[in-house]
Amino acid sequence: MKYFLIGIKILLQTAVVVGIYQVGVLLNKYIFEYIPATIYGLSIMFAFLYFKILKLSFFKETSDFTLSNLALFFIPACIGIFDAYHLFHKSILSSLLVISISTIATIILSSKLIETSIKKDDN
Repeated sequence: MKYFLIGIKILLQTAVVVGIYQVGVLLNKYIFEYIPATIYGLSIMFAFLYFKILKLSFFKETSDFTLSNLALFFIPACIGIFDAYHLFHKSILSSLLVISISTIATIILSSKLIETSIKKDDN
């Protein structure tokens, strides 16, 4: 029974996230289609969390489930790379260079943002 209730919570939380994304899709379709729907959805989610319409703790089960199964989300991307190998095998070194630089930049930027956030929380 415990796992059933956790499953229902995960479905409800996922439905809320998908619903917010779908509102972003509608905004993208009818307001300004040059901004991606995901940006609209993330902005709406940020506003809901910032103004405490939704609490971050509401999404605990879904975030735990997603993080524990994160590797499954990368399998389609890896298979896609193997399928499209013939498209970029001549530029593999430049692709690896771009991937490396962007990964390092992402790590540095993320760490600086987290560091800044922690400093603000301490004050």
